[in-house]
Amino acid sequence: MHDAAANLTVEPLSGDLWVARMPLPMRVEPVNCYIARAADGSLVVIDTGIDVGAEQLWHAALAQIGATTAEISQIIVTHFHPDHIGAAATLAELSGAEVYASAITVEQTPGVWGPG
Repeated sequence: MHDAAANLTVEPLSGDLWVARMPLPMRVEPVNCYIARAADGSLVVIDTGIDVGAEQLWHAALAQIGATTAEISQIIVTHFHPDHIGAAATLAELSGAEVYASAITVEQTPGVWGPG
């Protein structure tokens, strides 16, 4: 997946909101991951893509908007599909961000988050 970042696109949606179209290592469309700048200047990521190549992809996506993982304060996952939650743990580790998910999503992810 060394060339995955070449297929990555980050597009502005409005003001301080971007969509990062993360490529997947299979024949489907990329997953939309949203990046929003919060009022305090930090970044909020909504959905993370899968974990394959996540570190490289997130560094590349954030570089396209002049940001780094250190600016991410929150990660929100919308549901338990690997292309939406898969890289949440990796991105949280890289950034130190808090991860938010619904109770049912947390219940479905013991393999991702571990016990508790």
